[in-house]
Amino acid sequence: MKILLVTDAPPPPALVAGGGQRTDLVIRALSEFAEVHLLLICWKSQAEAYQKVGPFEALWPGRFAGCVELKEPLLPKPLRALSKVLTRKQKHVAHEIYREPLRYLPHPEVAGPAREILLKGGYDLVFGRFLRSPAVGGFLDAQSPVPIIQDVDDVDSQIMRVKLPRSSLVYNRLTWKWRWPRVERAIAQAIQPAKEVFFVNPVDQIRFPGANSSILPNIPHHFAVEGVGEALEDAGNDYAPTLLFVGRIATTGNNQGVDHFVKHVWPLVRLRVENARLRIVGSGMADRDRAKWSHVPGVDLVGFVEDLKPEYARAHVSICPVYWGGGSKIKIVESMSYGRVVVAAPHAFEAYSGLATHRKEIWHAEDDAKFAEGCIRLLTDAPFRQQMAAAARELVLREFTYDKFKKTVQRAALEAVRPSGKL
Repeated sequence: MKILLVTDAPPPPALVAGGGQRTDLVIRALSEFAEVHLLLICWKSQAEAYQKVGPFEALWPGRFAGCVELKEPLLPKPLRALSKVLTRKQKHVAHEIYREPLRYLPHPEVAGPAREILLKGGYDLVFGRFLRSPAVGGFLDAQSPVPIIQDVDDVDSQIMRVKLPRSSLVYNRLTWKWRWPRVERAIAQAIQPAKEVFFVNPVDQIRFPGANSSILPNIPHHFAVEGVGEALEDAGNDYAPTLLFVGRIATTGNNQGVDHFVKHVWPLVRLRVENARLRIVGSGMADRDRAKWSHVPGVDLVGFVEDLKPEYARAHVSICPVYWGGGSKIKIVESMSYGRVVVAAPHAFEAYSGLATHRKEIWHAEDDAKFAEGCIRLLTDAPFRQQMAAAARELVLREFTYDKFKKTVQRAALEAVRPSGKL
């Protein structure tokens, strides 16, 4: 059986962030019973960035099907016909206005070459990672000769929905308000032909009831190699009461969330727990971040560390102040696997709302006051913290193992091709 995996988020080493890691988990699961080839459909700038790591054929020898680049601005059909007479500025303005809905429709510069790769390769199944690449490549077409499974991951329209009220820029709020319903309609239409659609968020699944969908949660990449691992003992009195944030600081959602926490929540925590510490761990911490946060009492700017286990060991509680986007939500599962309770912002908690309960496995911080309340309670009430930590660990072992992830992917793939008999 041959599977063509179509994405703009290739596996490591080209993309070591969470999107690339999830792609690698999918490839690992499918490769147990099929030959999996990778087709990249991405912007030219993305392709150039990925190739800085090495030539594609060298990164994935024998598994690289090709790379189709998006070079032209995304324009609606009427403007596309006028592209030769439009100025560069006019194209850019049109691209900014129309690009989001058009990312979910076949693009003439991409769909032709992509279909040629599909037919020449003799593939039995297409697996789309993220929605944009399979959509512009024409794979989400009811007339496609090959069935497709679509892993949507985080839904772009929902990211806009969450960002909309938080943006202070009038231009952003107006354009997002215009784009949001159009993107949502485009997504709903694009996923219809898929044999099965994977979401990571139960709320997203509810918003698109017309799709044959399942939840495929994000899990830490190391679960596939090392398993969930052993829980750590409670930090107890060995360290000062410590909150831990782990995530890539250069990611906008993470950066803005940490900044908001430091400004608006951390002072409330320190009023009640004077010796509390906040450790910020993660790569991509810019000089401006250090300048903003280094003078704040009780904040330790750790930056990148090779081994996170010692950081979790000395922490009493983890925080996830992510209010939009993907960000470090996957670190919620990682934290719980180590036996650390997470205090999570509403957007971060939403991804686990169908499985976790407030004050049982995760503390749902609905606003700044509730965020501070959760941190204070968990830092000062050891029995309550340990009870939640045990429940959180059980949730990970029940719902977020690589074995369960793998079986979900494999079941969907086999069911998608079963009518054709190509197992």
